[in-house]
Amino acid sequence: MPFTLRDIPATMRLRKMETGAALMDRWFKGKAWTMSPHEKNGDTPITAITGDKIDDTTIKMKWVLQFGRIAAVHFHLLNSWSSPTRLAASQPRLAQLLQLWTKTNGIAAGAPFRFGDLGQPVRIIETTCQINFDVTTLGVFDALDDFFAAIGRCSLKLAVSGMAQPTAGGYTLTIDEVGTYLRDTYDFIGDQELGYWSRYGVEKFLFPPIKIPLDPAKADNDGGWDRGTFYEVNNGSFRAYRTEFGQGADFFIHSDVKRATLAQPVVVEVKI
Repeated sequence: MPFTLRDIPATMRLRKMETGAALMDRWFKGKAWTMSPHEKNGDTPITAITGDKIDDTTIKMKWVLQFGRIAAVHFHLLNSWSSPTRLAASQPRLAQLLQLWTKTNGIAAGAPFRFGDLGQPVRIIETTCQINFDVTTLGVFDALDDFFAAIGRCSLKLAVSGMAQPTAGGYTLTIDEVGTYLRDTYDFIGDQELGYWSRYGVEKFLFPPIKIPLDPAKADNDGGWDRGTFYEVNNGSFRAYRTEFGQGADFFIHSDVKRATLAQPVVVEVKI
């Protein structure tokens, strides 16, 4: 029996990459839909994306922070977002979000109010109180683990909540809670190598590359079964599958929100 692109989730499960397998299964099961570069880059408001194109149940921050290289990025974000440099860079966005909050919630001029609701879904938090983020990397020597299979690279984002007091020049915002979450897109835009896969495992580098079969009916009958052949997989492999079979739906990934109350509130003077 040949090994094809559609069999990669089975290999993931064999290698204990359960989360990666679940996300790839979702992509394969969907009717063909290609995310646009604007949607991938966040230029399209997330509130304009229909719910069936967002997976907000599979990824949990508890799972994310099990991976040391990702936990290190999270630690940096939590310990640097309130630095003078990063807060100064966040000023324009904070000003915009505070004004939007008063307008959306009908808050009377001059009245203090609670800004940010970290109990909302990420798609709401993203557009109402998210102010900073760090991007993870995918290094040559990073482990071939479940995070590699499921996510690869992603953004870890930080949102804030606190009391806002209007002033003559804007607001005094006293931030007493932050929330962090993962945002990613599951798509195959552009050129990216995704490893060399076989029925038994995955490798990062092999030579010479052998393209993975897409259709069992067209594949070598013993390809990848007896020989344990490792096949090259890249973004183009999945685009070709989508074109040939009309299946394969890109989607957005949102984790849950990890909330933390600040021992020492951060006070920000936001000018409007």
